Amino acid sequence: MKDKIQPPVLLSVFRESFIGGIAVHSSNLYNKLREQGIDAVKVDYGPVFKAQKAGNPLALFGAFCSLLFKTLGLRLRGYKFFHFHSSNTALPYLLLCIPLYLTGCKLLLSLHSGYGFDKWLNKHPFYAKIDGILFRLLDKLIFMNQEESVAVATRYPHLANRIVTINPYIAPQESEIPKKTDFPPNEIFTVATIGAWGKRYNVQEAVKGALLFSRKNNIPVQVTVIQSTSLTEPEYVERTKAEFAEYEKDIHITLIEDTPHILEILARSDVFIRSSLGDSYGLCVAESLLVGTPAIVTDICRRCNASKLYNPGDYNKMIAYLEEIYQNRPEKRENVRLLEKEEDAFNNYLDLYQTVGYKKK
Repeated sequence: MKDKIQPPVLLSVFRESFIGGIAVHSSNLYNKLREQGIDAVKVDYGPVFKAQKAGNPLALFGAFCSLLFKTLGLRLRGYKFFHFHSSNTALPYLLLCIPLYLTGCKLLLSLHSGYGFDKWLNKHPFYAKIDGILFRLLDKLIFMNQEESVAVATRYPHLANRIVTINPYIAPQESEIPKKTDFPPNEIFTVATIGAWGKRYNVQEAVKGALLFSRKNNIPVQVTVIQSTSLTEPEYVERTKAEFAEYEKDIHITLIEDTPHILEILARSDVFIRSSLGDSYGLCVAESLLVGTPAIVTDICRRCNASKLYNPGDYNKMIAYLEEIYQNRPEKRENVRLLEKEEDAFNNYLDLYQTVGYKKK
């Protein structure tokens, strides 16, 4: 096998092939690399999630095999830069790292851990041990915030010089950014929130805040709740839906699950509330600001400079922000971006690829 200088292979361990929105980080990276003339290749993990959701063990096994064969096939064709994008378990990396390493590949792993990877390892000692071994094969281990990088470097001192911090947000191509159109009547205040069916996403706080704002100011409010079914805690689902049913006496609530149209919904909203208790970045916060929609965010999600921050449970602060945004709504809502250019990490990834030896032809 003769190695060639080949562009990166992105292995995307997200459900982006069928839900879009907050999970399109590696797709945006892939599209922008190709836009710059770098012929990157993307291996999508989405079919594995589809088979898993369908509950078909045979299809799940087939999807895994297809993922492995495609990745190893790319190696046989000369590709040698493999960039994994993963959540905590990093299973595709753990399955593929040894053969890729032994054949001279450069390996990068981005861990997009909303819960906190170091905390997660405390609860999963098996992964703590195996990661301490197999992460040695990495050229770079990438986290989305400095606190996480420091915590993991403390846990694994032998990896300290390979750990880097890059925020996980990459804006989509210009042509994919929706404009602010198709609004409801101006007298209706439109609120959006995003989460998954688990307590740490805390979407009910965003909806309750919108309800309290509506009651205090006697303003009609429409709330769109975008939920992912990637996490489902049955008791939480039942309790939250019961709360929503009670709130609908005063405000209108639309619940949408697993939608690929997140950016469009954010662009049509007056305000976005991210009430999460566990996500230290929140890609959807950056997406909201990108399309010009103000974002009210718990101080846990503190990575975008234009975010309006509040402490979880501080409804007075949230309502004050909602009143400020409502009073300052422009008559004509255009696509004025609130996200700073430096908050797009695309160039950081290009620089990182250079450090591990990739050179554009």
